[in-house]
Amino acid sequence: MQTLSKPAIAADISFSYNWNKKLYCRFFTTIRLANYAKYHVGKLYRIMHKENYAFDGLIVRIEYYKLHELPEIVCMMDTGLTKQETIEHIQKMYANKNIDWSSQLLSVLLIENTQWDKP
Repeated sequence: MQTLSKPAIAADISFSYNWNKKLYCRFFTTIRLANYAKYHVGKLYRIMHKENYAFDGLIVRIEYYKLHELPEIVCMMDTGLTKQETIEHIQKMYANKNIDWSSQLLSVLLIENTQWDKP
């Protein structure tokens, strides 16, 4: 009998804070610096929270925006902050990286928790 193997984990996606309690949802977003080598639709990732394994997540969709083009609804749903507060938070998070925000793209990753149980 042939057994189905679990897809390989592409990489870790780490969260230091569970913004808006999104890690308790079946689907959630995360805003990251665009990284075409790391993030791919259809790939499975190990979701880490505070350096601990949380669950495996599948990237379902990726959208790209410049910082000031982020939709307000994405900011509010992702972080629980207004668009302006989200922009300020992202700039503060990457303050030591010398990023040109007029050209830097951000990825909005839509991730499905593959181990989610209905409440």
